Amino acid sequence: PTFAVMCLIRTVVLEDLSEKLPNLSEKLVNRLIGLALAAGKAVLPVVVDDSPEGHLPPEERESDKTDDELYLASQKYLLNSWMTIRESILLMVGLVEKYPSPSENSQRNISCNQAQEILNYMFHNQISLVHRGAFELSSNAMNRFIQVFDRKHSNCEVCDDKLMNLTENVFTRLIKTTP
Repeated sequence: PTFAVMCLIRTVVLEDLSEKLPNLSEKLVNRLIGLALAAGKAVLPVVVDDSPEGHLPPEERESDKTDDELYLASQKYLLNSWMTIRESILLMVGLVEKYPSPSENSQRNISCNQAQEILNYMFHNQISLVHRGAFELSSNAMNRFIQVFDRKHSNCEVCDDKLMNLTENVFTRLIKTTP
């Protein structure tokens, strides 16, 4: 399961190593953010499905499994998928929270481009997720990320503009869908 690996990485990097290595290299942070984004994007098709409880990869659907076995397999995919999204977001939030931003330190561990990529990913989750559990986890993590992001990147006009544009986009979508 991907979420277990993501949880292990998050625990090791953000809890076990954070005291021993107060500054991670830019290259390592870039790779961790890339890994978290890739993991979240890989499972996104499951949780954006209109019926995620019934989502199965084609090779599973074409197997000789009973209906009960297929149901259990679909539940495993669903649980793994939304927990992977949760762990990937928590890893990204933790990296932004624990390690310096460009405005606080000359070593650029979290760049504006990375922060914007994370925001875009989270925003896409918010407008795409159908599964209530995944949406709730993603919403809570996005709120936390935005709070940390705003605090850590408050002196950056590019980041402020990006956050403002995403916020306006959310409001625009809400207004269009409100009767």
